[in-house]
Amino acid sequence: MDPRGLLNQLGIDLGDDDVRIEDILPLLEMMGLGSMRKRLPQYSTLEHAVDLIRSKQRIIVLSGAGISVSCGIPDFRSHGGFYEKVQEAGFERPEEIFDIELFRQRPEVFYRFARDLMPTGYTPSPTHFFIASLDEHSKLLRTYTQNIDNLEAQAGATHVLQCHGSMGSATCIECGHKVPIAEIAESTEDVPLCTHCDKEKRYLKPDVVFFGESLPSQFHQQSPVDFKECDLLLVMGSSLKVNPVAGLIRRTAPEVPQILINREVVGPPNHFDIHLIGNCDVVCAELARRLGWELPYDRTSSPDLPTRSTGEDGSYPSRFEEPNHTLFEGALSDELSIPQPSEGEASSQTTSSPDAQSTE
Repeated sequence: MDPRGLLNQLGIDLGDDDVRIEDILPLLEMMGLGSMRKRLPQYSTLEHAVDLIRSKQRIIVLSGAGISVSCGIPDFRSHGGFYEKVQEAGFERPEEIFDIELFRQRPEVFYRFARDLMPTGYTPSPTHFFIASLDEHSKLLRTYTQNIDNLEAQAGATHVLQCHGSMGSATCIECGHKVPIAEIAESTEDVPLCTHCDKEKRYLKPDVVFFGESLPSQFHQQSPVDFKECDLLLVMGSSLKVNPVAGLIRRTAPEVPQILINREVVGPPNHFDIHLIGNCDVVCAELARRLGWELPYDRTSSPDLPTRSTGEDGSYPSRFEEPNHTLFEGALSDELSIPQPSEGEASSQTTSSPDAQSTE
């Protein structure tokens, strides 16, 4: 039954025909009715993922904080992440430091923690370079990033939409004067002030989206167009807990494959066609190897890339588990874990999956 018919059965009348089905999918999921997307059973393995990336030309990447953790930038919600540090400082609701009204009244609360998030001195990860390689090979329609660190662009990607704004610059909340983020990073003031105006509350606010602010207009204008054209969706390093960005996974056509690259399984049950579970850097390095792409990163600068667990052919070890999980180093679940090789086993361990005989 289609979603409209299901709601009618529950006694909810949608009224006229102008109501879009995609608008009610989040409601259905909150009611425990699961994702309305049906998994495509013809895709399940790492080899299928490689073949899809090789054959598609309008790929969308949806990325979250997990792709930048190896760069030294804290993520927000995981154990040891940014919000946990804020909680330890006495904030019961750590998200409130990103509340726009609190910033207008007490900007020092935000700046007490914000300098950890400023993208100064960070180097893009192998995952950022993989996204840039998709762009270089004319396969990337756009990357929708929830991150504010600008590392996709620093790696060379040009088709980037920063859904939550950017830490690359800051704007005076009174006069609108814009400055590079370096001016804030180098400031010794508790709250950096605009030098372009003399208003009392001339606070410089990084150009990130705070709670209580709207997402950039480009997000609302571009996403309906892009997701209609998309022929493959890659979700990387995201908890898929923050809307409206998390809801983008429902925007693709039913026949468009979706691949999750993450340390743990997230999203609606049975939603993704292929799960590549482990450190994003490891997964993306293996995908690039199989695609024959060279990623221009310094191997020693990525702590998530094992230096001793590659096979003789340079592969990263993985294991397939039915129905559609390939597990790499860094997988975060008791049921989804890949044994770490000892020193002697490192060179002999290889990838195991139903299509292991196929060649890339």
